[in-house]
Amino acid sequence: LHKTLFAIKEAASLYNFKIHYAVKANANNRILDIVKSYKFGADCVSCYEIERALNCGFNPKNIVFAGVGKTNKEIEYAIKKNICSIMILWYILSLTRNNFPAIKSVLPATQLTDSV
Repeated sequence: LHKTLFAIKEAASLYNFKIHYAVKANANNRILDIVKSYKFGADCVSCYEIERALNCGFNPKNIVFAGVGKTNKEIEYAIKKNICSIMILWYILSLTRNNFPAIKSVLPATQLTDSV
């Protein structure tokens, strides 16, 4: 694992890429601690994964919350945890119109600014 993570880190540094580990691949604390030690971020698709990453010490600024079909509660949770980025595909938004109003409704309550 260390050899692979080192190779990824070296390759990413050539292009100034930021690597995020898909927590869904393995949310074991020991694995997450090793991944975090390489200064990788966490790519999460559920509140459970966000919680695992935060409990392992990932900085919220290095956590991405991605995927489609987020509920209002999930979006609110991510915003309140100061997650760096909440990625919701715009074409999905245009079809469902479910997620964007949820973000807009949560932002005033959390006193955060809208960077959508």
